Amino acid sequence: MHIIWRDTAEEADYEAARLRGIFTKDIPPYYPLAIVHARTTNDVIKTINLAKQKNCQVAVRAGGHSHPVWSLHPNSILLDLGYWKELDIDNETKIVRATPAVTSGDISKYLNKRGLFFTAAHHPDVGLGGYMLQGGSGWNYRRLGWACESLEAVEVVTANGKLLLCNRLQNQELYWAARGAGPAFPGVVTNFYLQASPFHAEGVRSSGYVYPSHRYREIFTWAQSMVSKTSPDIDILLRAMHSESDDDICLTVQFFAMEKSCSDAEQALRIVDEARPSGAISEWFCEKDSLKSQFAAIKKSSPPGYYYVTDNVLLNNDCDAISVLQEAFLTLPQSKSWAGWTPRYPSSDHEVAGMAKGIQANHYFVIHLICEDAVSAKQYKQRLQDIMQRIRPSIVGHYLGDSDLNQDPKWYWGEENSKRLMIIRHHWDPDGLFAATHNGPMATDLPFLHGPNATFALIEADSGAPQNGEVLIKTLYFSNDPSQRGWIDANTEKERLYVPQLPEGEPMRAFAIAEIVETKADTLRKGDVVRAWTRWSEYAVVDAQLCTKLPRLPSELSVTHHLGALGITGLTAYFGINDIAQATKDDIVVVSGAAGATGSMVVQLAKKVIGCKIVIGIAGSDSKCRWVESLGADICLNYRSPTFAQNLVKETPDFVNVYFDNVGGDILDLMLTRMARFGRIAACGAIANYNKSDNDSIGIKNWFEIVSMTVTIKGFRVMDYAACFEQALQVLLKALEDGKLKIDSEVEQVIEGRFEDIPGIWMKLFTGANQGKLITKF
Repeated sequence: MHIIWRDTAEEADYEAARLRGIFTKDIPPYYPLAIVHARTTNDVIKTINLAKQKNCQVAVRAGGHSHPVWSLHPNSILLDLGYWKELDIDNETKIVRATPAVTSGDISKYLNKRGLFFTAAHHPDVGLGGYMLQGGSGWNYRRLGWACESLEAVEVVTANGKLLLCNRLQNQELYWAARGAGPAFPGVVTNFYLQASPFHAEGVRSSGYVYPSHRYREIFTWAQSMVSKTSPDIDILLRAMHSESDDDICLTVQFFAMEKSCSDAEQALRIVDEARPSGAISEWFCEKDSLKSQFAAIKKSSPPGYYYVTDNVLLNNDCDAISVLQEAFLTLPQSKSWAGWTPRYPSSDHEVAGMAKGIQANHYFVIHLICEDAVSAKQYKQRLQDIMQRIRPSIVGHYLGDSDLNQDPKWYWGEENSKRLMIIRHHWDPDGLFAATHNGPMATDLPFLHGPNATFALIEADSGAPQNGEVLIKTLYFSNDPSQRGWIDANTEKERLYVPQLPEGEPMRAFAIAEIVETKADTLRKGDVVRAWTRWSEYAVVDAQLCTKLPRLPSELSVTHHLGALGITGLTAYFGINDIAQATKDDIVVVSGAAGATGSMVVQLAKKVIGCKIVIGIAGSDSKCRWVESLGADICLNYRSPTFAQNLVKETPDFVNVYFDNVGGDILDLMLTRMARFGRIAACGAIANYNKSDNDSIGIKNWFEIVSMTVTIKGFRVMDYAACFEQALQVLLKALEDGKLKIDSEVEQVIEGRFEDIPGIWMKLFTGANQGKLITKF
């Protein structure tokens, strides 16, 4: 492992290493403490340990192509992977293993000669490291989608120096983040495992048509009309740039085909050619092409060593893209600058589940303002900001490539994904070892634990000694519950809470499984394991009456069930579906939040214990829906699907007798229209309200349905049933022993972490990052 130290190296050697591979001329004035040339996984682990010894961050460089130069940070060690290139392939599965420094040109050359292809970046010098982590928008995107959709696995070195394999089955959080987190990824990827596709060199052909800019609207209209008529194996690009021969802006529409044969390509491109507007300045039809020649052309139009002022947007599918982008296309400065529009349809027409890259749109626009001096670059930045501000009403998001991540994270990952990403960052890199962006929201750590405006603070305090009737407990497991959110929400009216609001400065309350360390109560002995009403504390003195000694369970059952199926979660589900909803075998039951702790229990109780006729779940992703169905639901509907309302109508032709509501909001409003006469609604929670802003309106428009269908809605608090707990627990325990309740690692998710990780784990409840009951072990 070669290390170049800032304070001892020759200045020329240090500067050459600092700038190695950097594409842009706009280099931030950051000088790392050291630069490490890593060539093995062990080198990466040693670098992480070195950074911890030096109390500094780690910044990573693979290709050096990011325009903001995210690999340069002050008080950091630059981990340069650029000298470590490895490529190999599994000939049976066609899965390629590639290190991050492998470039788009490298992997394309390697695969193409084997009759294979990967949707690599358009510029040949872009390294896979940054490209894959930011999602990847490359060749054949209309069919294959984002490059990270073809990512099968990654090997990652974490902040604690461990090497992990991350895929759909192992370390899923890091796998999720590796598919789109960009510079916010909380680790160092050492290997990507990429699914290759068939490649047919004879089918690579292109057509192109060049027009004057005064025909902008006509040409753009034609290009748009071709999207639905052409094969998804044809990449379409409308590009504007100044002509080399004069100062006029020219519009080039290029159609790049990657079909199975020359005849297939000619047939596909003929549709375009026959519909083309006449009077092109120049044109070509179905010429033999290759990725190699495309790479050369792109490298010529986007050369290294210039100032690049860039941005990009994903536009609303329904917007008038021609009008929205007209100024950006037709006011390019006289330079190498260019602007381009590409349609992502049909790959944009499906849900991007299971990945941080969360925003889809049919229209993608990118602009590169290119110049040779800093003065012009400053002017271009202001110019571009003004243009993008006028486009903003039509924007639904940004692609991380060509972005500086200065906007709200929701513009890059979506509202829920950005929150989940912050949670994952905190969990896997709690001390902020890995440098992210230079500024903007992602440059700082989580607001609820760190910083001047933090919600939580970690403190050390003496727990004290128990007095008469009290016990000292050592916490083993904490229960994570959505209701805790209300206890600390400053906007919640305290008189409306069924548990007193938590005063500022007091520890968070929680249910826990704990061991008695010292006792001053006759009912409990040292060593007893109890379920306790306590607080976020390693040790705590509590009233013995707030502790319930736990009975010994059969060996195949876990003590954590006392916080889940045999705890408040199971009891809430039991009394809600039995006493409040009064569900019977003849009922059609719908459960919202069905992948959550209580909802997943309700689904099982309704179907397997009560034996209801039809049980329908509602959850937030296709994968969660399949899981809910595995628990016993007859069907589960994804509320994020654009056809959710229609799907609900289709699946409830006989309407719904019982609705168990964990969500409230728009789903409750829709469910009111599907209730049968004399239907019953058990109101258990309203998670739709937890993350809403002051500007969000969550109201009920279908209130009259309650009147017209004689619907009963009843809220409840499980603690009101305390006198009946023992009887209910016997029913739940028997259902567990009989196998009617499925309790595995998905139904009951136990996450082990450090004590200071507790808030981050708890926040998973509000980001869609968990399913089932969430329990913290430390």
